[in-house]
Amino acid sequence: MDMPEGSNSTRESVRKQLDEILAKEITAFIDVDSNMALLSFNLATISCIVISVDREREIREYPDSPPERFNHNTFTSELVDIGLDQDDYLDNAISTVLGSGYMTTLPNGDFKAEMPAFMMAGFLDSMFPGMQGLNLVAFILQMNEEVNSGRKSLELAKQSFGATLKSRGVSVGKDRAQKRAVEMVQGVHESVTVQSKQISARLKREKLNTLSRLMKSRKQRTEGFQEKVKIKNLFDKAPPPEEIEAEKQKAREDETAALKAAELEKKLIEKEKKIKQAEVAAQQFAEQLKVIEEKEKAAEEARAQAIAAKEKADALAAREQEMAEKEARLIAFEKELKRKEEASKKQAQVEKQAEQIKSQDDIESRIADFEQTLAMPCPLCREGRVEEKTTDKGKVFYSCNQKDCRFVSWDKPYHFECPLCKNPYLTECITSSDSPGLKCPRVSCAYSQDNLLPPVQHMAANSAPVQAPRKKKKLVRRVKRRR
Repeated sequence: MDMPEGSNSTRESVRKQLDEILAKEITAFIDVDSNMALLSFNLATISCIVISVDREREIREYPDSPPERFNHNTFTSELVDIGLDQDDYLDNAISTVLGSGYMTTLPNGDFKAEMPAFMMAGFLDSMFPGMQGLNLVAFILQMNEEVNSGRKSLELAKQSFGATLKSRGVSVGKDRAQKRAVEMVQGVHESVTVQSKQISARLKREKLNTLSRLMKSRKQRTEGFQEKVKIKNLFDKAPPPEEIEAEKQKAREDETAALKAAELEKKLIEKEKKIKQAEVAAQQFAEQLKVIEEKEKAAEEARAQAIAAKEKADALAAREQEMAEKEARLIAFEKELKRKEEASKKQAQVEKQAEQIKSQDDIESRIADFEQTLAMPCPLCREGRVEEKTTDKGKVFYSCNQKDCRFVSWDKPYHFECPLCKNPYLTECITSSDSPGLKCPRVSCAYSQDNLLPPVQHMAANSAPVQAPRKKKKLVRRVKRRR
């Protein structure tokens, strides 16, 4: 069944169903944890990421004459120009991309694509190598347009859309997407940017052509109406002979009504007779009822006395039962008290053992805390602590315990500033004499020392002056000359 062109509700329904297929297929191809799927994969969010990443790459590839960054208005206009509708669906997508950290708003209001956007674009390019960048957006827009224009039914479009995504998509891992994202940031594939410009221009032309066709079709529509008039000729006719028959019928009805009235009068007389008989019977019944009430009253009094006697007996039995229950509860209470005493003794023993274990754990915790205070602070973020870790193959390395910090080193770091290049830390090394020493981890710096002393102490020890041998005193004899 074809969809009516131009219906907003229909367009939204088509877009929603195709977005569901798109999200399902993309999620199936991503080989990462589900926690990384922070973005709702649909036409609008993917378009936002692709366009923002393309503009960021253009800015980096042409530093001499970079294009202007998008702000909210120009970004929305660009999305509308390539074929998206300006509605709440688009506004929500822009807010989602900004809120998820894929784009940030600069102080002047401009948008900037961040590394997560490059990462997501890398996922999509690696996932659909034959439909990279705006090619994927153009394919989704084309499928929506074919359904909205009536060229293809919704069910056929859904089958074709899902089959194409399955056949042209490949499973993507995080490492492969990161490599693709780095290539985008570094501008390795300059031809992709040119291709994106060509696709964007084609999408804008198609949007203009669609709008033009829609305006022409609306001008050609006209409204008209037709009125059909049916005329009936009416002819006067002579009175029919049925009127005579009607008068006869009326006479017969009057006769029937008279017979019914006579029969009704007879029934009323019989009914009145029966009423009198009923009154006599009612009087007799009232007298009998009075006798019955007196008997019932006497029976009620006897029943009340019996109930009182039974209640008294029940109360006595209940009291005896209560005494028996109290005695049983007392016995149970004694047993429970004895059980609680035994449980209390066991609990005291358990608490004593737990206190001993807790004391041991407290000592170990204090030792661990003391070791933590002795740990070297991270020279990069200056908030975390450097910890020694081991790879799956048993190789030792050092990294910061803060999740957001990127510090990592194969050599043990020391919190000494390099006296040459001012690097915030030095690393341990083995000198030519097989003794531990320190060196600067920067490739461009050649500083090293043959001990683990702070560089200040090391340099002070090497620059201490050597004491010169003490000079012997010469004995000078003065000769007095005679005058």
